[in-house]
Amino acid sequence: PTHAPDTKLDLTANPLRFLTRAFTLWNSELPFGQAQNQAYGYLFPMGAFFALADAVSLPGWAAQRAWWTLMLIVGASGAALFARRVLGVGTAAAALAGVLYALSPRVLSLLAQLSVETWPGMVMPWLLLAVHARRRSGGLSWRLYVGVVGMLSAALGGVNATASLVAVLGAFVFALVVGGQRLREDRSVGRRD
Repeated sequence: PTHAPDTKLDLTANPLRFLTRAFTLWNSELPFGQAQNQAYGYLFPMGAFFALADAVSLPGWAAQRAWWTLMLIVGASGAALFARRVLGVGTAAAALAGVLYALSPRVLSLLAQLSVETWPGMVMPWLLLAVHARRRSGGLSWRLYVGVVGMLSAALGGVNATASLVAVLGAFVFALVVGGQRLREDRSVGRRD
């Protein structure tokens, strides 16, 4: 078994060395030396995952497959939970929606080459769920909401700013839509009283 060309081979081969280099702007180990490109974005969660896998002596190829599996589970479970809690679909339909989301053409086409760019899309349903939990009556307290959204935003990673921005903007637009619907509902209830 060999490593697939996912994102950074050196992250798989020697994660601690790669992550240590991520703290410096200049990398003199590469030919002619060069400025690091987005290496800090790998620190969490991908880098931490590979460092943990290395600490338990998991072979690089197995760590890659475990990472991909984790991504698919995070995306599928988040999308299924969103479909169930927000859209109100049944359990079987929600599970199908989760699987279809995680196995979308975009995910499948990037998973083995640039999984780090796919990751924010897998976290986005969880951001939407946090917004939904805050918006419903008796939902998350403001402090807990900020903490959850902050942790989820940090978990997006920082390698691809556009992918992370799309996930955050998706949650922001969802908050506006849900907030607008709730405001309209509150006004209609007030008129009936």
